[in-house]
Amino acid sequence: MGELYKPDHMRNKRFPNDYEKEFLEEIAATTTTVHGVTIPVNIKIEADQKVIDYGSMLEILQKASRYVIRDCPCRTSFMNNCDAPIDVCIHLDDYGDKSVEAKEYNARYVSYEDALDSVKRAQEAGLVLMAYTKKDHSYPKAVCGCCTCCCGYFSGMLRYGLTFPFHLITSDRIASHSNEECTACGTCVDRCNFDATEVVDGKLLYHSERCYGCGICTTTCPTHSIKMIHRN
Repeated sequence: MGELYKPDHMRNKRFPNDYEKEFLEEIAATTTTVHGVTIPVNIKIEADQKVIDYGSMLEILQKASRYVIRDCPCRTSFMNNCDAPIDVCIHLDDYGDKSVEAKEYNARYVSYEDALDSVKRAQEAGLVLMAYTKKDHSYPKAVCGCCTCCCGYFSGMLRYGLTFPFHLITSDRIASHSNEECTACGTCVDRCNFDATEVVDGKLLYHSERCYGCGICTTTCPTHSIKMIHRN
């Protein structure tokens, strides 16, 4: 699959406490993240960034033996931009051990149940779960709940229109809408960061080619008419 549709509904939106464009351009120029392709989230690849949905996150947590939650560095720096929870960054196993040893961003060991609760809170807040996988990891060891106002990658792409040397990778799942149950209330339109849905003349239009498979549209749909299914 080629690069997906690049959303533009947030283009040029700025906040009083915000990134400098030059800073994000430097991140784009120096990042070592490789180009992305649509693959299952547990495939071993070099430093890729993936969009994952709630079901995949459950699978990741069940593989880990130690769980660490720390405050999000991005929202800690730009905490007045939104009211999303900051304690939703999860580090697993040895990656988590290093976070606790560093004593940064309130990193602490938690139970599986606490890690799962963090995922639920991130989803409810409309945050997109981003997983980072390196070549020697059999599954992602770092998962962040990202927003468009504080996250460097999201801000760079969605608001500043920057082109990174990689594009965001879709999850292996995609949203499926039931026209019979949908009331075109627009809740999923407000939740989607990628312009995959819109309401036109009282009807919901779904652009599946724009869906990144993050799943946040499913958690607040009042009619439960959106399901996450495998792309294939």
